Amino acid sequence: MIARARVALLGLAAAALPAAAQQIRVGGATVAQVVQLPTLTLDSIPVGSTTGTGEYRLTPNGYVAWCQSGAAYCLYRKSGPTLTTAPVWQDLELNAWGFGEGWRVYGQVRYRATADDQAWPMASQRFSVLAAFVEYDHVDWRARLGRQFTQNGLGYYNYDGLDALWRPTHWLDAEVYGGYTPMEAVNAPYTNTVITDQTSPPAPNDNAWMMGARFRGWWQNGSSLSGIFQFIDRTDLRGLYAEQAALNGLFRAGRATITGDVQYDFSTDQFNLAQAKVQYPVAPQTGVFVEARHYIPIFQLWSIWAVFSPVGYNEGNVGAFWNSPRGVFGATVSGGWRNYQNATAGVGQLRTNGWRVGTDVTWHPDPQWVMRAGYHYDIGPGAAESDGDFSVRWDPNSTVYAGIFATLFQTAYEYEQGWGTVGGGGVTGGVRFAGWGRLAADVGEYRNTYGGNAPQTNWDQFRASLRFEFDVGAFPDYMTGAVR
Repeated sequence: MIARARVALLGLAAAALPAAAQQIRVGGATVAQVVQLPTLTLDSIPVGSTTGTGEYRLTPNGYVAWCQSGAAYCLYRKSGPTLTTAPVWQDLELNAWGFGEGWRVYGQVRYRATADDQAWPMASQRFSVLAAFVEYDHVDWRARLGRQFTQNGLGYYNYDGLDALWRPTHWLDAEVYGGYTPMEAVNAPYTNTVITDQTSPPAPNDNAWMMGARFRGWWQNGSSLSGIFQFIDRTDLRGLYAEQAALNGLFRAGRATITGDVQYDFSTDQFNLAQAKVQYPVAPQTGVFVEARHYIPIFQLWSIWAVFSPVGYNEGNVGAFWNSPRGVFGATVSGGWRNYQNATAGVGQLRTNGWRVGTDVTWHPDPQWVMRAGYHYDIGPGAAESDGDFSVRWDPNSTVYAGIFATLFQTAYEYEQGWGTVGGGGVTGGVRFAGWGRLAADVGEYRNTYGGNAPQTNWDQFRASLRFEFDVGAFPDYMTGAVR
């Protein structure tokens, strides 16, 4: 027995020797919220109590009611009971290295729970793995295997598979990746029941896999250019869900900075995004910018929304910014014009353009205080909105901070039938724990009022949140074989 114990102790000691250089960094966030969720409920009203003609009429309170031909009553939705939900989620992140130069293991998981009412997005998806992969990073190439994510000119996608990156020179790299992919922004298969209903036609009838290729290059002056091609196919290879390509660039021409993005959708055979922005500093603390954009919304081919052929718009924006020499004051002003394509929806001659203006100012009287305020006005074909916001933040030291915030915005309802005004505000604050954690909280209340023929729907809301973040362990470095 003693001999066996000695052998076990020697084995543990031998196993601990190579592990001495291994290190782990663990981080995470615990978030708890309390949110009020107003609801709608179905009601009816006699036809004679409505105004207007045809299938759609108005109730005395401004609701749009559906009146079926020959029926004595019309149906409409009005304010229902307010639900209070308390979602809680826990994120954990692990970064481990030291298994040999270039090797790394990474994982990130999330657990969700909802107290009281379950009315919260994805409340039924209790546990999800955001990332879990093994990586080897060499000077000239890198390989990853497992659940990972790519964030590129087409968006943010998770997938379970392989990623291979090649660095032929210090100014160029190329990458290929692919594998089984969950639905975009959802860590669940395409045939999941978290956000889809398998009994309705819009739900995908098969899961998907994804393949992509990307290149990226740099210049000495800071310019860069990247291109990507990516497609998502059914796992039975019987139909595409999406096939896209994109170019993204940043170019420096003298003092000017130019950014540009282009996206092409092969499914609809059109450029769904083309935008460029030029920013030019006319003085050390002053600059101007000009922006142009063409955009058409697209949907993956499994979605029924693609059948409706959504229209896009073209827009131009201009603006200027200024900062005082010592950074005490700062201001930005901007404005833009947008022109929409004709929807041919058969509802008459509607406005097809819109415009916006806005300004934001910052006052930083000393290192402890900062105040921000802004006002924006936006008018479009079917509605208009104006909004103002104000906030004050106090940072007396590196440990604690506190602040207040307020907002007021007004929205014109569809086709100017009325308007609604929301006013709200709250307090925020936090405590920093040097080197490893932070505790933050905020509480806010929002009230809604109406005018004109807007429906008298209750959208008042109370929100509160508490967030604790921590990050402990050594930082990765080259000597222990961390990722470069």
